[in-house]
Amino acid sequence: MRIQALVLSTLLALTVAPSIARADGTTGWLLEKCSAFERDAEITPYSIRYSKLESALCYGYFSGIHSVAFLRDESNHPVLGFCAPIETKADRFISIFIAYARSHGEDGDRPAVTAIWSSLAAAFPCGAS
Repeated sequence: MRIQALVLSTLLALTVAPSIARADGTTGWLLEKCSAFERDAEITPYSIRYSKLESALCYGYFSGIHSVAFLRDESNHPVLGFCAPIETKADRFISIFIAYARSHGEDGDRPAVTAIWSSLAAAFPCGAS
């Protein structure tokens, strides 16, 4: 129960935080920020460097998702509903989201959290239990 509350709180924060920062929090908005990250970020095995605010906003979203992506409930099911390998890093989540958002342009006005979840669930299905 605590894990589910933590996950819901995190997802709510990811939805509300952009509004506080004068952003709309839609898939299109996040795609713009993550496209900037894609152009701006220097990624090595040990660090990620970027210089633009847009890049920081994108990476912040996905750092939050990444921080809870591997949590499991009492029944050992992934709380976010996808099964990424434990070594998957946040920048990989960003690449997956970018590809998904670009190929689903009709979702541009939907909340970013829905596209994030859809993209990661499609990329990392859990399979039959």
